[in-house]
Amino acid sequence: MSILRNDKKLHHIPTIILTTSDNNKDIIACYEIGVSGYILKPLKYEDYIKKIEITLVYWSTNELKRT
Repeated sequence: MSILRNDKKLHHIPTIILTTSDNNKDIIACYEIGVSGYILKPLKYEDYIKKIEITLVYWSTNELKRT
């Protein structure tokens, strides 16, 4: 994580954690190191695909516009 945040060419890239852990300590630790999103993987494949599609739409429509 710190490698991305310290590189001027890469620091704008959102970092998203995709995990099965819903442990509150894990969630807090990830946000403390600067992740942009924490996503729980659903069990069903169809739900997984839907969640990934929603995530991609969100991040593609909320990109930082660099000049």
